[in-house]
Amino acid sequence: MNNFKFNNLALIYLLLLISTGSARGIAEERGTVEIKSLDEACQLYLDNPMIADELYGGKKITSTIVKISEVRKIPFLCPDEAFTAEIVSAKRYVVECVCNSAGNKNILDASNIGKDLTVIGEFKSMSSSFFEDNTQMCKISLNSCSFSW
Repeated sequence: MNNFKFNNLALIYLLLLISTGSARGIAEERGTVEIKSLDEACQLYLDNPMIADELYGGKKITSTIVKISEVRKIPFLCPDEAFTAEIVSAKRYVVECVCNSAGNKNILDASNIGKDLTVIGEFKSMSSSFFEDNTQMCKISLNSCSFSW
């Protein structure tokens, strides 16, 4: 009887592994991975950002930055009229979008501060820092972002 229960549990576990792997394979096949919130990603991988690099590196991701508190547009570091944007969430997490097309500058207007922003871009890296006053910083870098409110 115990072998029967063990075999059934093993079969259920195997089916769960297969279905999870299939769903992940489908997402990877499409080339786009959805991350519900970049704030959540920062909280989840803050202690070990290399896991995020391994999971999302080079993949196109779509996600939401919750309640923008600040947007910095940095004109240098990119060719032509492209620009790098640093977008800071209400939780002070930073999303760096490297070398975006000039057409995206108006989308990142200051009048949208406090709103949620959807961003699509190629995942480049994640880094985190911890400070003596118990504050922490998370920065996610993406290439060639597009934005929508």
